[in-house]
Amino acid sequence: MKIKLKYLVGINILLFFPLLIYSVMYLNTPRESRDSSNLKHIMVMLPDSTDDFIIQLKQGLETKAKEYQLILEMENTKFKTLEEIHQYLEISAYAKIDGVMLYGVEDKKIEETIQHLTNLKVPVITIVNDMKQTSRDAFIGVSAYEIGKNIGDILKELTVDIDQVNILDNQFVYGGEAYQTRLLEGILLHADIGNKINRIIKNNDDTLETSEIVENIFRKSQQGQVIICSTAADTLSVARFVVDRKMVGQVVIIGYGMQQELIEYVEKDIVNSIIYGNGYKIGEMGIEVLAKVMADNKQIQTESILPLTIINKNNVSDYKKVQE
Repeated sequence: MKIKLKYLVGINILLFFPLLIYSVMYLNTPRESRDSSNLKHIMVMLPDSTDDFIIQLKQGLETKAKEYQLILEMENTKFKTLEEIHQYLEISAYAKIDGVMLYGVEDKKIEETIQHLTNLKVPVITIVNDMKQTSRDAFIGVSAYEIGKNIGDILKELTVDIDQVNILDNQFVYGGEAYQTRLLEGILLHADIGNKINRIIKNNDDTLETSEIVENIFRKSQQGQVIICSTAADTLSVARFVVDRKMVGQVVIIGYGMQQELIEYVEKDIVNSIIYGNGYKIGEMGIEVLAKVMADNKQIQTESILPLTIINKNNVSDYKKVQE
């Protein structure tokens, strides 16, 4: 038991050590030196994901940060677990960071740490997913209910008989029961499919896992299947699977993202529709709001919900021109 305990402690130290070094270095930089150069340090916590939406989000953050002369601590604070977020937030408090940008999640311990940062006058902005129950200063993102509403409208217009609606709930990118509850509420209020929903939880970006999930869906039934994806990576994985298995037309795919390949899949009727929340714009607005909170030195408690873009067969040509 003692050996096992020492092993676990050692692992935690190894994970925590790089950030501890950073926090000590930053803490030892006199605040007046930072203030005199007008440079503020912002700790940004995003999922450790290569999904297109996360990449665009980072690009928006980086572009606007340069304009506002903000230094983003982002590469060393990508998270895979809730415990990592909690550790990064603790370091934010210890290192006297100037502001925090957090990809919203659901966790009691994290909520308490955000309150601690608020008490220390450190502004916290949540992006993409909201954390309304916390003392966060502002939220910039998308509405899970509106995504669900749009999915419901798409389902309502389908001319095929629906046997099962499979929701690939990628909790790694869109995590939390509250998010899923609002999503399902939007779907169910706009499409009569209550007993046909099959929620499948994913906790990573593994496209192989996505293929296995789709394989299992079709093993049960190949007719009347609808697959709803919450990331561009999952949408591409499902679409490629359907093409490889020569099952185009047998399944309805509702996806997320705006990559060129996705748009081509919509044009070819492989993907029915794609829903897109502008990650780049969320990143830009997040920096703008955080900069204002820091400049005014007071909480503003604001919410900015960005509109969604729906791409389907009727308007796909417009977006193909934009991409080209």
